[in-house]
Amino acid sequence: MTDARPHFDTLTAEQVDARGESMLSAEAEEEHVFTAVVVLRYTKEEMLSPKLLMDSKHVAMVKRGCFICEQEWTPELADTRCPGDSRSAAITEIDVEEVRQVLDQVMRGELKATAFKRDNPEGNE
Repeated sequence: MTDARPHFDTLTAEQVDARGESMLSAEAEEEHVFTAVVVLRYTKEEMLSPKLLMDSKHVAMVKRGCFICEQEWTPELADTRCPGDSRSAAITEIDVEEVRQVLDQVMRGELKATAFKRDNPEGNE
């Protein structure tokens, strides 16, 4: 006879973090990593308890979508390729130390601060 009751694992925060990193990476390039984010609401007293119940009584919101590109789930999304995370690519292209040096020069009056738009990277009018 099979036990029909739901099974719950008891994991530490460290175990969840270690497991989560591998679970949230795509197995193939351009593959969506579909997730459901569940927001649970608790009272102060429940938060102070050593054990938090993760049951339907506490569910406040569920959002489904792709962890990589952050697009909300639709059946059509399942049949598309994941475009990837454009924000992380933009961030890695920035040399933080170079930005600090330029800002220091502007603050010392050695450079004139100019604003430029993304479509006009040279700052020319």
